[in-house]
Amino acid sequence: MKTRNGISFADLESRNDFALNTCIGSNAPL
Repeated sequence: MKTRNGISFADLESRNDFALNTCIGSNAPL
């Protein structure tokens, strides 16, 4: 798997999904 700065793209995507789900779940302002 290709990485950038030692972090896999899949890891970045999963982190982004987690953040989006957290914001949506808590009704936090985007």
